[in-house]
Amino acid sequence: GVMYGDVGHGTFLFLAGVAMCWNEKKTEQSLKGQGSEMEAVHAMRYMFMFMGFYAIYAGLIYNDCFSLGLDLFGSRWVFPNQDYGTVNEGDVATSVAEYGSNESVYPFGLDPVWHVSGNELLFFNSFKMKMSVIFGICQMFLGTVIKGL
Repeated sequence: GVMYGDVGHGTFLFLAGVAMCWNEKKTEQSLKGQGSEMEAVHAMRYMFMFMGFYAIYAGLIYNDCFSLGLDLFGSRWVFPNQDYGTVNEGDVATSVAEYGSNESVYPFGLDPVWHVSGNELLFFNSFKMKMSVIFGICQMFLGTVIKGL
């Protein structure tokens, strides 16, 4: 979910997982003893559901839906004398709030102005990689603690 953070694609994956969990008994009976690949997919139904859920969550953090930037809360930056979406190369954005005030902090996720910046790909890939490493270390630490109990 962390590297695959996308609200749109995550929704499809989540709904597919929910459908597999909803039809669990019927699917088990129809696949019984076949030894097909569908048995493996059926065994991973909860994984698909939670992968979709966390992809939606990460997509909200990245403000990303079907690889298009979301603008849920409006940007905290403006480009002088221009509408959002018509930014020319070299334009400089200015903050709409005073530095350090509560209005300068984006409520949830990343500010959509990153989707029109020149280093968008570099920033997002770096951010996703750092998040993946942090979550991976936390997951390994949690596994060590649980094994120690």
